[in-house]
Amino acid sequence: MELVERQGAGQGSRIAQLGGDAVTLAGATSHGEPLGKAQQESGDQLPDAPGAELSLTYVGMIGVSTAEDATLAILQGGAHEANRNARPLHLFTLHPRVAFIRNAAVEASAMLRASPGDGITAELEEAYLILGDGRDHPQLKLGRFFAEVGRFNPEHFEDSHFVDKPVIHTRLFGPEQLSNGGIRILWPFSGTYRLFYGVQSARGETASSFLFEPGEEVGGHGLIARRSRGLRERLHWVRGETEGTLSEGSRVVSGLTALWGPNASGMTTTTSIIEADVELRRTPGPGPLGGLTSFRLEALGRRYEAGDPGNADRETLRDWGLVVQGVWRLERTLAAGMRLEYADGRNGKTPDPERSRRMRATASLTRFLGRYVGLRVQYNRDWPTGLQGAENSFWLQLKLTTERVDAAYAH
Repeated sequence: MELVERQGAGQGSRIAQLGGDAVTLAGATSHGEPLGKAQQESGDQLPDAPGAELSLTYVGMIGVSTAEDATLAILQGGAHEANRNARPLHLFTLHPRVAFIRNAAVEASAMLRASPGDGITAELEEAYLILGDGRDHPQLKLGRFFAEVGRFNPEHFEDSHFVDKPVIHTRLFGPEQLSNGGIRILWPFSGTYRLFYGVQSARGETASSFLFEPGEEVGGHGLIARRSRGLRERLHWVRGETEGTLSEGSRVVSGLTALWGPNASGMTTTTSIIEADVELRRTPGPGPLGGLTSFRLEALGRRYEAGDPGNADRETLRDWGLVVQGVWRLERTLAAGMRLEYADGRNGKTPDPERSRRMRATASLTRFLGRYVGLRVQYNRDWPTGLQGAENSFWLQLKLTTERVDAAYAH
């Protein structure tokens, strides 16, 4: 395999020559334009010819906060977030893809997590077969994958503009994001509208709003080992998505998602979640928006039945949240991000700081030290109800990757 550098349309891409045929490596499209995972549309982009891709990413983080470690573990609830004062976190991600024929591929994502005092853990995030282009023809995904719920959940952590996931996502989908084994169908309409339907396992910590681990609690209600009854015990979700062009270099993608399935607080209890999102994507350039590359808004609400009928503690838990964020390309090697968040919950047997009112303001600054090296500084201001006072946190993140480190800022 010969690895060569090619320059095109002002952006470089790495092309692997395999048996005389050019195939993409580390996220290049069939048109020669680099495409990292964070840049992809909903629905996977597949190469036009057989070949293989492999990306490797290292992310290291460390930070300090005015919050004690016990509180910081609640504020930074994601499994891929540093949540201890002055304790580093190291994440190594391997992302292979093998395309056997045109518009058919096997893809996976595996992560190694290491932190002093917590040891080393490995996890398989995704492993699935995908068939179809999803743009002009239907697309089928089969295996373990991130549910395409909104803009944040299917986004790999190493491709995010920030060092943490939104608070409401961690609350509703758990620290590992919503990802389980199942099947997803994507049906495009006229190149502008897309309809998704997915059926996935509802069990485990990657589906915390549904059949979460027995012995855990949600809103003070203990969870049980609920029996499986076939398709009825699966997580179902449907998503409608549309895309439109505002002007040359600017477009809007919006979507609406509904999820439903059983939860483990009883033998007949269910959970339903509604999500709505809109995102403006823009190629940086002159004009009133300046270097804005994306503006994203997402809102989620959950209805969680706690306790079977006849149970004296039976109630309905309600949780909701909103995320607004903007990302700017300030110059060739510098980008900035701003995020505002709100999350709240109602009802529950006992006070729960992981469901209480939370507000957060975040600012990040990312410097690209080379094509494959990025350094990020982030400040969080948290206002957590039920915990003592507002908290300030500062995070430092280093990213090394075989993909272009600035791919997520080049829409």
